[in-house]
Amino acid sequence: IITIYNRFHLVNLSDVPLFVSQDSTLDSTFLPPKSKVPFHWGKKSVQNKVLLSSDNQVWTKGTVQLGKVGIMAMRLPNDHGNPSVVQVEVRLAKQDQDSAVLVLIWIANNLANPLYLLRNKSSHEVFCSQAIERKKENESVLLANQGCGNTTQNDNIGSCNPNAAKVVDLVSNGFNCGLTEADMSSMYNDFFTWNITKGEEQYFGFDDPDQSRILEWTCKEYVTDGNSNPERVEVDAVGSTNIMNLASGQQIGCVVRAEHSTKVIEFYDTNPGSEYDHPILENLRDKLMNHKSSLSLKQFTKLETGKSNEKEHVSVTLHVNVAGVYISIVENCDEKEAGRELFLLFLDNTTLQISQSRDGYHEFDLRMLSLQIDNHIYNATHSVMLSCPDCEEDEPFLHIAAYRKLQNDNISLVFPYVAFRMLAVDISLDRRTLEVISSFIKLIKKKHEIPGGKWVANIGNTIVNDKRRSSVLDISTIVTSRRIYIEQLHLHPIRIAFTFTQDWDHRSTRDTDNSMILQLIRKIPSLSNAALTFTSFVVTHAFESSDMLLRIIGAHYISQLTNHLFSVIGSLAILNGPADFLGNIGTGVRDFFYEPINGLVHGPDKFIEGLENGSLSLARGLFVGVVRGAANVTYVVNSNLAHLTDEEFIFERNAHQRSITDAFSRGSKPRTMSDSLHFAGDSIARGVKSGAIGLVDEPWQNFARQGPVGFVKGIGKALIGAIVKPVIGVGDGVIVVMNHMSEVTSNKTTAVQIPKRPRRALPREKALQRNSVCLEPYNDKSAKVQKIVTGNDTKNDAYLCHVQITNHLIIASDKCLWIVNRASRDPWCLNWEEIGHFGIIENRLMQIIIFSQMGLKPHKFEVDTASALSKFYHLLSMQCSKMGNNIEDATCTNKSGAFPMNIADYDIPVFKPSQERHVFGSINNENLPWSISSYDEIEVIENCFARVKFLGIESASFFSSLDEESWSLVLSWQHLFSALNSRHCLVAGFINGANTYIQIKSTKLIEGGSPCYHIPTRDYDETNGMLAPGGAIIFFAWGVPPSLKNEGSIYMNIETNAFCCNLLDKKSPLTSIECIQPYRCTFLERSISEWWAKYWVLVRNEV
Repeated sequence: IITIYNRFHLVNLSDVPLFVSQDSTLDSTFLPPKSKVPFHWGKKSVQNKVLLSSDNQVWTKGTVQLGKVGIMAMRLPNDHGNPSVVQVEVRLAKQDQDSAVLVLIWIANNLANPLYLLRNKSSHEVFCSQAIERKKENESVLLANQGCGNTTQNDNIGSCNPNAAKVVDLVSNGFNCGLTEADMSSMYNDFFTWNITKGEEQYFGFDDPDQSRILEWTCKEYVTDGNSNPERVEVDAVGSTNIMNLASGQQIGCVVRAEHSTKVIEFYDTNPGSEYDHPILENLRDKLMNHKSSLSLKQFTKLETGKSNEKEHVSVTLHVNVAGVYISIVENCDEKEAGRELFLLFLDNTTLQISQSRDGYHEFDLRMLSLQIDNHIYNATHSVMLSCPDCEEDEPFLHIAAYRKLQNDNISLVFPYVAFRMLAVDISLDRRTLEVISSFIKLIKKKHEIPGGKWVANIGNTIVNDKRRSSVLDISTIVTSRRIYIEQLHLHPIRIAFTFTQDWDHRSTRDTDNSMILQLIRKIPSLSNAALTFTSFVVTHAFESSDMLLRIIGAHYISQLTNHLFSVIGSLAILNGPADFLGNIGTGVRDFFYEPINGLVHGPDKFIEGLENGSLSLARGLFVGVVRGAANVTYVVNSNLAHLTDEEFIFERNAHQRSITDAFSRGSKPRTMSDSLHFAGDSIARGVKSGAIGLVDEPWQNFARQGPVGFVKGIGKALIGAIVKPVIGVGDGVIVVMNHMSEVTSNKTTAVQIPKRPRRALPREKALQRNSVCLEPYNDKSAKVQKIVTGNDTKNDAYLCHVQITNHLIIASDKCLWIVNRASRDPWCLNWEEIGHFGIIENRLMQIIIFSQMGLKPHKFEVDTASALSKFYHLLSMQCSKMGNNIEDATCTNKSGAFPMNIADYDIPVFKPSQERHVFGSINNENLPWSISSYDEIEVIENCFARVKFLGIESASFFSSLDEESWSLVLSWQHLFSALNSRHCLVAGFINGANTYIQIKSTKLIEGGSPCYHIPTRDYDETNGMLAPGGAIIFFAWGVPPSLKNEGSIYMNIETNAFCCNLLDKKSPLTSIECIQPYRCTFLERSISEWWAKYWVLVRNEV
């Protein structure tokens, strides 16, 4: 969608209509009161400047530059002689304001914090005017023609500054001739003289803001004494002063100060005894404080005009030095994602000094030695997002200095000096990181959508968030409020080395957001060390609001991005290898010629030494260029070859490379050639091992998912992996060796940036809420344990907690339970669905029963302390809901304290005491003779049905017979469908241990290739679908032949009056049973292999 907006919008915030025009001879644009109007150029050749008028006849002498962001105050002429001041602010529009540039116009008043204010606190009438520099004109002729006798002027003053002569003429001649202020304004229509009587205040605006912003002022007594040179004061320089000496011995002072976001030009009597003497004396005293030692005590006392007890500020200094600060940014906004530390900000050796001097200045000084931001986003390419290169020991990376002058008005902030300096910085990003940052900002960003047209009346409310402000008059008050004055603002140049890695894998997209920012991120090419240099930003006498000042500074830096287009193109990652090669060789060639020439200047000996150094540099440059270039090319080739392999190998390779970098960078000893050869050999061994394992596993894994076609596909992938993976391993090893050789040979040290510490481990606060985490102090052991769970941040799993027991380290993650032998350090990973029961069976002995292909298997773990046993139990209890049985059943024990492994151990009345003890699944590896006597699938089902229908609870071998029949279905199916004709099958048996009937309501296959067959015992009513107490029923189904489009999976759904269940032929969290009161269901078996799945469930009454 392309939306076209007006470039300029003129907004009239005043109560009077205004007119705007490029030129007084062209048609003007009418601005009704309190409205906005789009503005277009009437004449292309005219600059982007406009004139203002209140009556469409008399126009302003100065112009408004629409292409310059900022605020200005200008006199608006009129025919009745009373001066009015119009204030204009040009600002960049926001997205919801339907334009590119806003031009806000309003009339200065006491409610709108005017930009300039003239205040006369002296006992004399003061006249002032803007100093306009132009060619000499005989202005006194006009006065003579009006009948004024005295027209004598100082030609030098008139030629240099004609307004100076005009002010003098006005004071000396105008009033003697009986002219009024309106008459004189019409005579001097190119400037205006402000007349401020005693105790009066007037709003001030320049006649021409583009001219020098200097105010010339005088008084009638001064001119009468024969003085023709008026005093001058720089209006924009807060603190500037001057003094006018009268013949009577009186003095009038002028000072510029900041009050309530207004620059006040104030006139004072400085003669002794006057009530207005203290501001000017305070300003003079500030200027002379540094020179006080050079003045005699008598002189200084005279300056204080008899005041012996001058008020001084308290001198206070606060110095804070922090050796290091770690700031973690943790995201837990998304309820579907586990809470995770995204970034770690490290501030090294930060020094802050805040002081107040006796002469009324606040000093703020912040120094930071170094800065680093670690990137802990899952599977991010760069582990360090921002870092600063090594510099001198005493050279801070960041230095911010500011000086503030204390004012009587605390609302006005006056800074004589503000400076910011930052050394070179390296920024490394990738597509996944930018997408995560974009999503993270989107979650915390507050949106304020204002309908078009209403923002004119609500602009002030948006800025201050005050519902009481709704009128346009209040808006103009907000526009000029909270201004700060900075006499000198210095922002030093900024240099950035920018690296970006594009990930073309579509899975890197975090969500389906198709916003413009994400679309732009996906189109950025890979860059390597693109040099971005931003020039300094230096301004004087800045008087803006903090928001507007930040906008101006931002526009300054954004406008320079276009100048770096060619440097960015030259930094494309594809050109990094050749550029590095040419750079190293070029350095050697340059030294080969310049070193002997420089030595020749100093003599023959230096020439020989220069020739030797130049030859050595040339040889070094050639060697390093060739070796490093070969390493870069090999890295690019390996990265592309890795995409031909499987995802698991890519993750393992990335984790191994991170471990190599971490080992090399964190070691206290220098790396030797033997260390590089060791890691190179490890890389080669990993590649060969992965290729060999793939030859065996890849064909059968693909065959299980996609059938015969998948088997052929798996063979192809295995052969490619068997060739490519060792080649990648050899390439990685060669890269390690070549990088070591180039680093040893080169005279340039390249520091590898590594994270300051491993990612913070965040224990889970609530097991069922993935985003609930406990913010605890950083624990290095927990962070290292987390690396086991996440495979050095290559697996998308979340750490929960861990406990160390006598012989094992137990780790709970979001998906698995990890059991690490402390002696051999071999990890054993169990999915939570594989755990059936757990509990304390003896003193400090924990038992965990897991589901295997041979039924339930117990594992016992000895715990040395009671606290560790309690923590172990809590660790398992957190994930009870994910275990094979529900949370109540997972910790169920019988009277003896042991778990009921055998079904006969369950205390169920319908079971006979003579029932034999049996563990379902214990016969899964046995070959049954009748399992190979069937010739098709229907015959398999009929033969099993014929045997099961005679089974009853009275039989002592009832349970073992049921287990044998269900296993016979699996064996018969494997006999019928084997090799390239294999299919998946699923057997699910249910035993009614309740004292009531269970009604089978529905059975269906959500996914599969057959009907859902049921094989009941004799205690089943086929007509009503009722299973009597003590009865059992077996359900059997199979899938379609696996192919490239269909894996042939089975998804069975069964609904009864006691439970609703979903059963799959593979390990999945979707496998579940939901019990209906007053029943309870327990898995007796959950045996799952690559081609079959076998379940047995016991249904009983709630205890």
